[in-house]
Amino acid sequence: MIYGFYIYDGKASDREESTYTHLQKSAQVVAKLCQGLPTHAGFKVCFDNWFSTLDLMRYLQERGILAIDTIRANRIQRCSLTSNKELEKSERGSSDQKKLT
Repeated sequence: MIYGFYIYDGKASDREESTYTHLQKSAQVVAKLCQGLPTHAGFKVCFDNWFSTLDLMRYLQERGILAIDTIRANRIQRCSLTSNKELEKSERGSSDQKKLT
């Protein structure tokens, strides 16, 4: 179910940029869409790897919003996940996960 959407026009207002400066531009879109959700109410959001960053995941976790996403290898900053090479040698459908702390 779509709760809300945001049409990106290539420019953000000063207010939008200053609200989520700790997040990358793509992650700011998700944060903006989630700003109206009640905190710690069990809401789950799904988004793809274009938007995913660890900082965004921490931001959502602090607000009590659960997230389902994939994340790009170049955005995992010091998070020790199984390498792509090792996963390719594993059984089909293999994955790795870490819990944010």
